[in-house]
Formats: sequence, C-alpha cells, structure tokens
Amino acid sequence: MQVRTSAARLIFSAVVATGVAEVVGCTVNAPPPQDLSGDALTVSKGRLQIDSDKVPVVTEPCTEGQTVVRSADGWACAPTVLGVSAGAGLSGGGAGDVSLAVDFGDGDTEVASGARTLALETAAAVTTADVANLGDRVVTLEGQGLDARVAGLEGQGLDARVETLEGQSLDDRVATLEGQGLDARVVELEEQLAVLPTPTIIAAYDVNSRSGTLWNAIGVGEPLFLGTDVGRVDIAGPPAVDGIGRVSGGGAVGGGPLGQRLLELPARDFAIELVVQGSEQIFVHGTDGLSLQVVGTEVVVREFGRDLRSTAPAFSSSSPNHLVYVHTATDERQFFVNGQSITTSSTGRWTGPYLGERGVFSLGSRLAGAAGSSPVYFKVVIHGAAPNAASVLAACEAAESAGILNINVCPSTP
Repeated sequence: MQVRTSAARLIFSAVVATGVAEVVGCTVNAPPPQDLSGDALTVSKGRLQIDSDKVPVVTEPCTEGQTVVRSADGWACAPTVLGVSAGAGLSGGGAGDVSLAVDFGDGDTEVASGARTLALETAAAVTTADVANLGDRVVTLEGQGLDARVAGLEGQGLDARVETLEGQSLDDRVATLEGQGLDARVVELEEQLAVLPTPTIIAAYDVNSRSGTLWNAIGVGEPLFLGTDVGRVDIAGPPAVDGIGRVSGGGAVGGGPLGQRLLELPARDFAIELVVQGSEQIFVHGTDGLSLQVVGTEVVVREFGRDLRSTAPAFSSSSPNHLVYVHTATDERQFFVNGQSITTSSTGRWTGPYLGERGVFSLGSRLAGAAGSSPVYFKVVIHGAAPNAASVLAACEAAESAGILNINVCPSTP
C-alpha cells in the first residue's frame, strides 16, 4: 500500500499542533481481493472455509502407513491393510495381499463339482418326472379297487387253509417237533410262557359242566374236584334249576370243602364271580387266605386276617344271588351283590397287591351242614381282568336271562 508524502505530513502537523488527531481522509490504492471459492472452499469476510463433507479433514495428523477414511463422525485415520476371510468352500484369506483357493468336492460345505452338479440336476429331473406320474399311479391304485383286493383274499378260502393244516397229520407234526429236540422245545415253550399275558377268563364252571365228581371247566382252565360227598341239589321255587352242594349230614366234619383245585391268581387286576345260594364261607384261596363269607346280610372279605365288612342289600338266602369280588389294577378292593356295588368298612385291611400266588382254591367249608343249609353253587367264573360296574351289571343280567337268577334281581343301573 502507498500513501502520498505531502498528505501524511499535513496530518502529522495537525496532530502536533492541536494534540487531537482528526482524520481528514485517505486513499488506498490496492488490487481487488482474489476469489478463492471452489466446490469445497468458500471465503466469507476474509476467512477461508473448507467443506469437510467433501474434503478429508482430521484434527490430528495420521501416522505413517495410515490413510484417511470416512467414519460415522467425519474423517479418521485407519490402517491401509484390510483383512479377507474365507467362507464355505474356500481356503486362505488373511490381511494384506492374500490368495483364496476353491475347495471342490461333494460335501455339504464344499463347492459342488461338475459331476455332483450333474447328479443333482439328474435327481431333480427324476423327482419332477415322479411328480408328473403321481396322478397316473393314484389312478392305477384306485383301479385295483377294494372289492377286488377283498375278493383276492377270499379266493384263498378258509376251507382250503384248514385242509392244508389238516393235511399235516398229527404224527407228522409230532415227529417234526421231536426232531427239533425235546430240550430245545421245552426251553422255547418256557420262554413263550414267560411272556404270555393273563387270560381274560382264568376258569369258568356252571352246574351243566358237572361230570361225576368233577366240575369241568368251560373252555379254559382245569376241572374243579368236588369230592365224593358232593351231589346235585334240587332248589325249591324259582328259578327252577339245580345246583351243586354238600350232601353230608348236618354239622358233620370231614370230607373236605365242596370243591377245590390248584389255582394261581395274578397280583392284581382280577375278579371272582359266583352265583350261590345260602350263607357261610363261600370261597378261600392261597397263602393270603383270601376268603368271602356271607352270614345273614353281612358280607365279610378277609385277606391276611384283615376284614372288609359290609351289609349287603336285602337279598333272599332262599334263592341264588350274584356275587363279584374285584381286585383292581390299582389294588382297590370292590364288592358287588346282584349287580350293585356295596360299601365296605375297613379294619386295617391289606391294601397292597395280592400275594396268594399258586394255591388251593376251595368252595365251601369243612364245617358245612346238611344239603340246602350250606352254600349251593350254580356258577363260578375267575376273571383275569377286573370288570367295571357296567360289566358286572351285564353279567348279573346274563344270569337272569339264563334262568339262574330270579327276574328283576339285578338293578336297572350299576
């Protein structure tokens, strides 16, 4: 900047003379300011401003080997070396100048080879063809028809199957079994017996199965030995059927119970059904001493010397009654008289499983009186599965229909 000398002297003289500086005016000769504005640069009031969104600007200088990168908060210094990670089917990777290798193979994590790709494409084509043919296959199956399939089975014929079995004579079958060796067969049969379930009916007897001194089982089980002093007893009044009872003299001791046989009962889930007339001991079985006694209208079930006592609904001792003792699968004891459940009172009764196992099952008592005064039996069934109340009622009604019980003895509901 240049100022004329004469003007300067005049101003200075005025200041010295008056002591007051009064600026009269001056002229400055200078070139116009240079325009420094650009895409990221602007000049405002003589200040240079930089747009940091376009130009990298850091507050501290970067160190050697770093570069300026964009960050969430602006610009920052970062290493120039970047890492590369390998994925499935690749190997290699790392930081800096690295190489990646492709792992071709047939595994799930490998890059499929050409052979595997071709196999997959072929499988896809086959699957598509199967789907396309599904409708035809359904039509084919339907075309066979259920009636035709049934007719094919019936065509084999039951008679032909029976004839085939009959054609294998008993002697040939026995010879075949003997050829397998007796010891081997015994072992095989014992193994089969060990897994056999308890039959639904363990034993069943009625008055029509009596033959001599035996009460023959009906279809299952073994006969019940009656003894020499037991005979058929005529029962007066309806129902007009005969029963089996003692014929010894009144109060006589000896001759044993009315009937007995060796019997094995399961630990639980069984029942003993009887149709019997009269009172006293009805049955007893096993080392547990499970027994049923009827004295008047009082019913006593005894096991291990512990009693379940109850008063049965009114029933006539001069006509048959339907009695069912039940040991459930959960070790609950129940008792039914003529199809109706009765409540029992406990005197410390045994609540666990039945422990009688295999033992003598006896009907009646050694102390039976004359015929007609001691129990007279019409039916005995030992069930290998505990019936429910509805099944007990149905059995009672079946005895009515067979003429063993008087009509309308069983209630209409259990």
